[in-house]
Amino acid sequence: MGFQFRLANGTGSEPIGRAVGERDDALACAQRLAIDLAEERQDLLGKGYAVVVINDSGEEVHREHVDSADKHG
Repeated sequence: MGFQFRLANGTGSEPIGRAVGERDDALACAQRLAIDLAEERQDLLGKGYAVVVINDSGEEVHREHVDSADKHG
């Protein structure tokens, strides 16, 4: 099973990052991506952006919000 990432807000989404094979790795990657985006793309803050983890079936399995990313993790 593989997991992909999308940067999403209320109006759309776009691919981000690389696919990973394990769920635990995907959740950790989503958190890291959200932290990086919060630090490097401050234009995204306050606009409802999230890193969404999608499984092979196209289902959302996790959502890591950029605004609330734990920058100490």
